Amino acid sequence: MPTIAILDSGYKSYSYEKELFERRGFSLQLYQGEHDDPIAKRELARDAVGILIRGTRVDGEFFDFCPLLKAVVRYGVGYDNINLADATARGIRVANVQGYANFSVSDHTIALIYACARGLKIGAGMHAPFGSPPFADMFELHDKTLGIIGLGRIGSCVAQKASCLF
Repeated sequence: MPTIAILDSGYKSYSYEKELFERRGFSLQLYQGEHDDPIAKRELARDAVGILIRGTRVDGEFFDFCPLLKAVVRYGVGYDNINLADATARGIRVANVQGYANFSVSDHTIALIYACARGLKIGAGMHAPFGSPPFADMFELHDKTLGIIGLGRIGSCVAQKASCLF
């Protein structure tokens, strides 16, 4: 049975992937070793026809070690950790997950806008004495213009969420 290997875990469950791949005749292997051990990850992927990754770097050396590999899918957007030229030269197809984390990243962006405007510090409690401003001149978001560089998937989510806030 051909194998699909997940090299970067981080989710509570992979039951969806397991059921999906098994229904199509693939077995699923999940790497559970040290996050920063590329040799162990490569060893798990040696006989895989497909791999799913998040941050693992894959390049020509990695591909040469995995002669059956036909596809790489990145849990996320972009291809920063995948050498596309090396994959293409070996006939390995590469894909990513469009729209990955659009909502959570845009939520975080809005939260950071408010945190910066209010002078909130990561992990800090209330300022003492309570009610006194963290800055001499408090920045107010009222009647301000939010500049968003790039209105791709995430920027558009930020714009939509912020449209009713400012």
